[in-house]
Amino acid sequence: MGVTTSTTLEQQASVPFPGVTVCNQNRVHCGNLYDLITTCEAAASGHCSRRDAYCQVYRIGGCEVSMKVAHHFLYGNEVPKVCVGFAFNLTYEK
Repeated sequence: MGVTTSTTLEQQASVPFPGVTVCNQNRVHCGNLYDLITTCEAAASGHCSRRDAYCQVYRIGGCEVSMKVAHHFLYGNEVPKVCVGFAFNLTYEK
């Protein structure tokens, strides 16, 4: 069983309230998030309370692929891995 999503783009001078806006201007900067995760993982005692949240955003945002491509393009080698051992979970709890 698959899910099909369809979107339509129309230019309008006004929209009735409530309107729905899709915006990609608030996207995650993968390089900054990567730096945050590496700092978190290197923290004293090896424990960072926000690591799982950072790693979930890193995975959902596609940062693993973006960072791999960017690092290979810029430096010619693999980006050091972060979030090793992170259990990815998309379960929503109310």
